[in-house]
Amino acid sequence: MTTAGLKLVIKGSVAVCLTAALAHYWGHLDSVGVAIMYGGMVSLGVLLGCRSVLCSDERFPVVLKAHKGRKLLEQLFQEKLKEHSRLDSAEKTRHVVFSRDVDARLNEILDLCIRDFVLPWYRQLVPDHQCFCMLLRSEMWRVLRNIKERCHKMDDVKLLTDHMVRRLQSHLRAARLASGRSGEKRPFPLSPFLETPEKELDHLRQVSDFLLALLLPSEYALCISVRHLLREILACLVLQPTVEMVADPDYLNQKLVSYLQWLQVENEKHSRTYAYAETWEDFIFVIETCTDVQDLKRMRFNIVSEIMQATTANNLKKARGISEDKQCEPQSTAKGDLLKSRNLSKYIKQLTYAKALCEKQLRLVGGVDWAPATEEQESLPGRKVFAFSVLMESPVCRDYLARFLQGEELGRSLLTFWQDVEEMWLSNKDEWHQRGNEIYQRYIKRPWPGVRLSKGVLRGIEAFIMANKGPEAFRQAQQEVYQAIEERYYHSFLVSEAYHNMILETQRLNLDLGSSREEERETPQAEERAPLPSGLPHPPTVTECCSLAQERLSRLEARMDEKRRALQALHATLDSDPKMVQTLEREMESMRGQCDRLATYIERLQAWIQGLGLWTASIHSSQIVKDSNLKPVPYFAILVSVPDSGRSGWMVTKTIPDFHCLQQRLLPVCPELKQQALPSANKPRFRSYNQPFLDKTQPILQRFLDF
Repeated sequence: MTTAGLKLVIKGSVAVCLTAALAHYWGHLDSVGVAIMYGGMVSLGVLLGCRSVLCSDERFPVVLKAHKGRKLLEQLFQEKLKEHSRLDSAEKTRHVVFSRDVDARLNEILDLCIRDFVLPWYRQLVPDHQCFCMLLRSEMWRVLRNIKERCHKMDDVKLLTDHMVRRLQSHLRAARLASGRSGEKRPFPLSPFLETPEKELDHLRQVSDFLLALLLPSEYALCISVRHLLREILACLVLQPTVEMVADPDYLNQKLVSYLQWLQVENEKHSRTYAYAETWEDFIFVIETCTDVQDLKRMRFNIVSEIMQATTANNLKKARGISEDKQCEPQSTAKGDLLKSRNLSKYIKQLTYAKALCEKQLRLVGGVDWAPATEEQESLPGRKVFAFSVLMESPVCRDYLARFLQGEELGRSLLTFWQDVEEMWLSNKDEWHQRGNEIYQRYIKRPWPGVRLSKGVLRGIEAFIMANKGPEAFRQAQQEVYQAIEERYYHSFLVSEAYHNMILETQRLNLDLGSSREEERETPQAEERAPLPSGLPHPPTVTECCSLAQERLSRLEARMDEKRRALQALHATLDSDPKMVQTLEREMESMRGQCDRLATYIERLQAWIQGLGLWTASIHSSQIVKDSNLKPVPYFAILVSVPDSGRSGWMVTKTIPDFHCLQQRLLPVCPELKQQALPSANKPRFRSYNQPFLDKTQPILQRFLDF
């Protein structure tokens, strides 16, 4: 029957009932006929009402406001219709949805949900509820399968990198504008569905309707009554309370506090050692009352480790001449300093007693009967104590020392400085100035925390940066930092977990930490300390003078190369000092001039050696020149050359005192020169230097040169 026919029948029935009532009122019908008519009409109304309830789903529809996702919802329903037409009558067997472990956890969650939210009211209605629970769980798995399929279709990269970023950016921008920090204050744009609780609940209904249409199997999604019922349950009893609970700041704070308390209890439970006992008696009580084998093993291991560490600290105190029984204030809260400040003899005895008691308790609770010496003790920290020099020579040990100093800013800075200097020594010599300048800019020019060097070392480093000295100052700085690390952190490192892990790592890698690099360093030191040849007993010859000049030129060029590398290192540094750059440039210019003059001298000296015995000297000209005191001084220009040779010579200027000096130097070799008279080196009395004097003196000097 259609809707129009149904309405026609209802209207006719109402008209007949009214007619019968009026006829009865005026007495045209008897009581029996009226009763039959009323009974028939009531029966017809009951039948039509039952038919309308059973055959129609639109008796009490919940009308929602139109929204943007209505078209998308209609498309989903069309897809559900097609899916429903493709489904087989036989139910498909459930397969693994996510993974076996995840499915097992989800199955436990579904069981808890059914137990806490379904069975409390369904058990009162139906005694046999096992079948219903199995069917409900199966349908829940179908929903989870639909969730997985929808997630596979989603572009998670675009969601995380585009959609969520844009949403977060717009939200933060609106919050910044609403706070007025940028100078322009605007009201925060609240979403329309958050204006009133009714609009918020209506929005949650729309969200629930969309999720149900998307995730429910087709036979449930197409049933409007079932979907409306689940929509009300999901929106009113799940989503709305969840949103209010999560939006409550007190709820978040309480959750964080409860999580931190739980985490603290778990840490105490899994890390329960003697450190949690406030007194020695409490510690002994913990051991005597403990019945867990694993806890006793852990406590015994920690006790033995503490014995080894205390023994190491005690040996260090003996080596430094400190009394074992002496107590003092710890320099810091580090474990090594705390151990050094205690009465270690008494402490070791207490630990030994606690170890014996722990082994006894282990035997009582069924643990292992410990032998006097086990392999475990060989790998304990403190069983093998390496010298600090051995640790610093091994890259593996330095890596574990760096891990130990990770929380110590000063110690980390000292170790980083030492490693940077060590890398400079291991690098090519041409890179020393570059690396040294980097170290200077990083640790010295801008004071680095913990790196404090003496003034002499700082001056030496600055001299090396200027290429005025060698890199020995970096070795001294490295030694000062080495001593600081050893004094402050070595003993604490020996009793740390990092040292224990280092011992295990060296055993795994079969490293021999007993060898050192002393032999490698002896060779260069021996070469550096080799004695220089002693001075010559006689004046150097011309050849020896040439060799000495060449050596001097080589040293000068080497210094210029160092200056050039230093200047390049300063230019490569952004924060270099301009004054240092200008000073280096001036020094290089001066040294370049010295090199040129020395090269000219060597060239002339080699030319002199080649023409030795053939050179002739002749006075070319003479003149009188006033010196700095404005006194006239006669100068003679002498041409030195080889006659009858294409080889060029050179011109030199000499004075009369220079001739006297030459005569004195040649007299031990040629005493006959004493017979050659030279003009007086002093000015003649009552006479002055003039041209006749020069004309008279020039032949005398030429005879001396020709002798």
